[in-house]
Parts: sequence; C-alpha cells; structure tokens
Amino acid sequence: MLVLDTVCEKESARGKIFTRGGRKDSNTEAGIGYINIIDATKDYLELMDVSCKYAVSYFKKNIQYTTKCNLDDNAFNKIIKKINK
Repeated sequence: MLVLDTVCEKESARGKIFTRGGRKDSNTEAGIGYINIIDATKDYLELMDVSCKYAVSYFKKNIQYTTKCNLDDNAFNKIIKKINK
C-alpha cells in the first residue's frame, strides 16, 4: 500500500500557499487525494484553512492534476480582485 503525506510550498509573484495532504492508494500511476491549505501570504490569505480534493495522473516524467477547493464566493471574488490589479 502506498501512503502519501506531503507538505508543499507553491510560490508566485503574488504570494505563497502552503499545503498539507496526501492519499492512501496502491496505484502509483494515478490517484485521488486531499490537501488542506495550512498557510498563505499576500494575495492568497483568503485561502487559509481551505480544504481541497485533487486527482492526479502520471505519465513518464510528467504529471497532470486537477484541484477543486471548498471556497466560498466572497473569498474567491476577493482573490480575483487582488490578482487582476
């Protein structure tokens, strides 16, 4: 059985997002898991404590993934306004 528990830092010119999450799956070619946003800076502060699900597939040295987060419309609109300045 494969168990993943990861902490990641994602950075852009507009700030950073720190996530923690993982999945329990024996398939190493694809999977579905969860992440929680545990910290954020600058334009991404509204994402703090947001929970997300993701799906990922691997092909050779590449990955493709989709993430869907439980974010209310008010927080989403605040982030969009900040990044569209």
